Amino acid sequence: MHSLLPLPYWNSYGLIPVPHWIGIGKFTVIDDAIIAEADLGVNFFVDTEGLGQPRAEYVCKYLSELNPDVQGSYINDVSLLISKDY
Repeated sequence: MHSLLPLPYWNSYGLIPVPHWIGIGKFTVIDDAIIAEADLGVNFFVDTEGLGQPRAEYVCKYLSELNPDVQGSYINDVSLLISKDY
């Protein structure tokens, strides 16, 4: 499987960074779960402050802090994505 986004690579001069303009501009986190204690050990973007909060919203907040130039959004009601017209 090939990635469409170039990754940083090493050459004889060291790590060559990817230009800042290559990457994603928007993302959406889709998750209808509430953060539980079981999430604390397996999800990098949640902590004890998030217990009881919607996971999609909390994770979106942390991902947005990584790069403020990227627009993040979340959907925590998955039923909105399911078509009732099969």
